[in-house]
Amino acid sequence: GILPVHEAILLTYMKMLEEITYSKDKYGKYIECVICLKEFDELEKLFQIPNCRHIFHEHCLRKWFKQLQICPMCRGNIIKLPMSRSESDDQLVV
Repeated sequence: GILPVHEAILLTYMKMLEEITYSKDKYGKYIECVICLKEFDELEKLFQIPNCRHIFHEHCLRKWFKQLQICPMCRGNIIKLPMSRSESDDQLVV
């Protein structure tokens, strides 16, 4: 069947994330999920936001993205957006 719009959007955002395996050596500056405040376990599967590299539990991000489609930690975009052209670029020079 066809997914409701919010479910389709959620699925799209979840597909943009990178799945990682947590290790304190590699991700030590992040010790807990800022959504649920639970500490990350060594070798736990987590999801990383491509743009800012912040990491979270999958189920936490699923709930979060139903409300907001930005990073829970820095409020930045999930992916880097293409640069918008300035208005001066659109003006025709005669």
